[in-house]
Amino acid sequence: MRIRYNVTRSVKGAHIQIRYAGTQDIPGIDNLLSQVLTVHHNGRPDLFKANARKYNEDELKEILEDRTRPVFVADNGAGNTLGYAFCVFQQHINDDILTDIKSLCKDLRLLQCHAQCVGMQ
Repeated sequence: MRIRYNVTRSVKGAHIQIRYAGTQDIPGIDNLLSQVLTVHHNGRPDLFKANARKYNEDELKEILEDRTRPVFVADNGAGNTLGYAFCVFQQHINDDILTDIKSLCKDLRLLQCHAQCVGMQ
């Protein structure tokens, strides 16, 4: 299955590039993951720890190198990661009710992008 990637769009006068994430994007992805954790911790401190990490650097590197779980980032061309999408391919071969179609499912996080409308285009 071929995925179209490395797309550049103009959003409110800014050029945003959507592309496959690489290991150089780990600091930006980690920053966004920390923002997500902070939101969750502030809302439910009984469930979510403060100042924790969902993935360590080695785990993120492993995910980024796994082509069955593609990760995309939105960046502004100046080295700033504005958003990410963790994805996974799903296919249900010979399922009783589902067809054999291969789907790309996403877990989209765009905290820094909301003000710039990234992900809405």
